[in-house]
Order: sequence, then structure tokens, then C-alpha cells
Amino acid sequence: MGDPATFDEKVRMAYDELDVRKNRSVTQDSFMTVLSKLHIDFSTATMQDLFTKADLNRDGVLSHQEFQRFADNYPTMLDVLYYRSKDYYLDKRQLENIETGKQELNDLENREAAARRAVFEREQEAEALEHDLNNAVSDIHDAENREKDARQNLDRAHSDTDAAKAVLRERSGDLARSRDVARQKQAMYNEARKEVEANNYRIQQADNEVNKAEERLRDMERLLADQRQVLDDCLVNAAKARDGLSAAQDKEESARSAADDSSREVEMAGDYVKSAEQDLSSRQSRESEAASMLREASGETARAVVKRDQCQKELKMAKDRDQRAKREQDLASRMVEEQQKDVDDMILENQEHAARRKTIQEEEMPLLEQEVRLKEQRDCLEAKEGELRNRFSEFSHTRGPGDGPGGRSISPPLNRSMGGSPHRVPPSSYYQTSPTYTSVTRGSPTFMGRY
Repeated sequence: MGDPATFDEKVRMAYDELDVRKNRSVTQDSFMTVLSKLHIDFSTATMQDLFTKADLNRDGVLSHQEFQRFADNYPTMLDVLYYRSKDYYLDKRQLENIETGKQELNDLENREAAARRAVFEREQEAEALEHDLNNAVSDIHDAENREKDARQNLDRAHSDTDAAKAVLRERSGDLARSRDVARQKQAMYNEARKEVEANNYRIQQADNEVNKAEERLRDMERLLADQRQVLDDCLVNAAKARDGLSAAQDKEESARSAADDSSREVEMAGDYVKSAEQDLSSRQSRESEAASMLREASGETARAVVKRDQCQKELKMAKDRDQRAKREQDLASRMVEEQQKDVDDMILENQEHAARRKTIQEEEMPLLEQEVRLKEQRDCLEAKEGELRNRFSEFSHTRGPGDGPGGRSISPPLNRSMGGSPHRVPPSSYYQTSPTYTSVTRGSPTFMGRY
């Protein structure tokens, strides 16, 4: 497919390329610099000569009109300038795109490396959390075992406390029974004492009666027999009273001994009760300690369960982050591969473009050199034609019309150059138009034009 650019568009683009300073004028230095940049490998003398021929007014710069005239005379040069400029900027854009692609590839590789590091860190974090989770599960197991032991200890303490309470109740019953027995024995002692006191009273009464009887015996001797009988009766009664007193005293001693035994039994029962109370208090303390240990073990179990749940939650989140990091790593790897392929494709395309451009340039240089030679030949022919015309004009003025052999007029010379058919040489203005050269099509798709 041919390039749609017109002649004027090619002239404008080529002139803009030569106008390095962008002041609508082309100096010889810029002209030679651009030709060298575009690898139009003319000699310095040739480039200077071309610039001199293009600079019609000899002011040292090329105007747009002068360059357009130059393009008319050198159409192949115009096409080379136009297409090589396009190729130059295409190559520049390709190289820029390659550098940009390499930079993007480097960024993507850094991103991939960061993603790999992130995956490694997430895996390390997940392993640490799994280790913490295993520790938490082990802590739960240990806490449950301690809780189980504490519960068993509490159950044993409950059993011991209940047994101690039963013993205390039994000892309290014994104490109550001992106290009842002691009260009964005290009552018996009190009754015996009362009986002793009553006997003592009776003995005192009997002694009083004996004294009275003795007095009456002394006072009433005449009543001696009767009173002696009464005395005997009193003596008998006193003996009985003394016997009763002795029995009462024995009973009192027995009651006192029983009361003492009851007191000792009460004291022993009290000691048993105190010991049972102390044992109950100790067992209740152990029960409280066991309950406290159970609460502590339950708290440790609850904390371990909370820690395990937290570890499971954090592990799930860490695995999610790890999966996201792996997806990001896979995405980064795919993007690196795609970007590497794009960069390789761009490099290959640029290399192919450079190879085609080199081939075209190798084909162009002979055409350019031929065009320059043909233009020089044409300029030389024009100069000779001008000289011949001048000589012919001088000869015509000297001889006059019809002075030729046989009275014929002398006609202008025929043009048989370039192998063409005979025809009269056209006026000089003919050479001001652009000659038509054989077209040469550049290799598709980077270059197409005429030469």
C-alpha cells in the first residue's frame, strides 16, 4: 500500500526536519547534520555542493521555496528524506518503547520479587501462627487436664468435707448425749447431796433431840425408864441416820465420781468436737483451695480456648493473605512473562525494521548517487545548450537568414541524448520542470515511494 502523503506534505515534513533551529530557515550545518543523522552517506564536498545548488539566492540558508525547488530537482532525495525521517522517528519511538518496556519489565520484576518476598513472609507468618495454634491446643489440653485434676480434687474435698461434717455431727451427738448424761448424773449428785443434807439435818435434829433427851434425862430422872426408852429409840434413829448419812455420802461420792467421769467425757467429747471442727475447717480450706484451683484451671482453659480461637482466626487471615500474595505473585509472573514477550517482540520488530531499513538504505544510495550524477549531467547539458544557443545566435546575426548552403536556413540542433528519438531541443524553461524517473518501490510495510 502506497504512502498517502502528497508532494507538498513530503516537502513540508522534510523541510521541518532540516530546520533544526525551527526558524523557517535551513543552514548548511543543519543540512549536513540531518543528512548524516539519516545516514545519507554523501561526502562532505557533495553535501556542500548540493546545498550550494539549492541556495539560489546565495544567502547561506535555504528558504521553503528554495527547498521546494530543490525537491523538484531531486525527487528521490525528497523521498529518502521523507521516508528516512519517518523511519528515524519510528525507530526512535520503537527504542523509547523498548526502554519503556524494559523499565516496565524491571518494575514488574521488582513487583514479582516483592510478591515472592511477600509470599515467603506470609508463609513464615502462617507457619508461626500454626506453631502458636499447636501450642494453644497443647495449652488447652494441659489446662483441661489441670481442670480435670482440680475438679477431682474438689470432688474429693467435697467428699472429705461431707465425711468431716458427718463426723462432726456424730461428735456433736456424742457431746450432746454426754452432756445429757452429765446433766442426769449432776441431777443425781444434786439429789444425793440434798439427801445427805437432809440426813445431816435429821442427824442434827436427832442430836438436838438426844441433847434434849439427856437434859430431860438429867432433869427427869423419875422419867428415866421412859426417857431411856426414848433415848434408845433416839439412839437407834441416830444410828439409822448415821447409816443413811454414810450411804448418802457413799452415794454422793459415787455421784461425784460419776459426775467427774461425765465431766471428763464431756471434755473429751468437746475435744472430739473441736478436733472434728478443726478437721472440718481444714477440709473446707482444702475444698476452697481446690475450688480456687478449679476456677484458675477453668480460667486458663478459657484463656487457652480464646487464644486458640484467635490463633485460628489469625491463621485463616494469614492463609487468605498468603493466597492473595500467591495470586499477586502469579499475576506478577504472568505480567513479567507477557512484558518480556512484548519487549522481545519489540526488539525483534526493531531489529527486523533496522535490517529492512539497512537493506533499503543500501538500495537507496546508488539511486541517490545516480540522481546526483544525472542532475549534474543535466546541468552540464543545459550549460552546453546555452553555450550552443549563444554561438548559434551570434552565427545567425553574422550570416543572416537564408545564408545556409543552397540558400536554406540553419535549424537548431536535434536532441539525440539518452537514446531518445530525434526531436528538437525544447526551450530552457522545459528543464525547470521535474523530470520523471523510474519508480522504485520500497519494501513493505516500512517504506514505499517513488524514485
